[in-house]
Amino acid sequence: MDLGITSVGYGLVDSESGNIIKAGVRLFDEGTASENEKRRGFRGSRRLKRRKSFRIQRLQHLLKEEKILKYKEFSEEDYKMIGINFSKIASKNNMSVQTCFEDNNLVKYGFIKGE
Repeated sequence: MDLGITSVGYGLVDSESGNIIKAGVRLFDEGTASENEKRRGFRGSRRLKRRKSFRIQRLQHLLKEEKILKYKEFSEEDYKMIGINFSKIASKNNMSVQTCFEDNNLVKYGFIKGE
C-alpha cells in the first residue's frame, strides 16, 4: 500500500508465486487554496470559541472557590420576572428582546425567538 497526499495505491501479490493478483490506485481531488483558507477559518473559529469557553469556566471556578461568586439555578419564577420586566422596558423604548435560550422558552414572557 502506498499512501500519498492525493492518492492511495495498492497491490495484492501472491506470496508463493510472486504474481500480481490485483493492483490499483484511488485518486482524490487536490484541495485548493480557497478551500484550505475556509477550513482554516472554521478551525480557527472553533478554537477561539473553545478557548473563550474554557476561560469563562476557569474564571467561574476560581470565583466559586474563593466564595466570590454565589451561583444559583434560575427558577421558573425568576425567568418569568426577568422576561416580563425586560419586555416592559423594551416596549417602552420601541425595542424588542430576543432569546436563543434553548432550555427554557422565554417567548411566553414577551421575548422573540432568535436564531
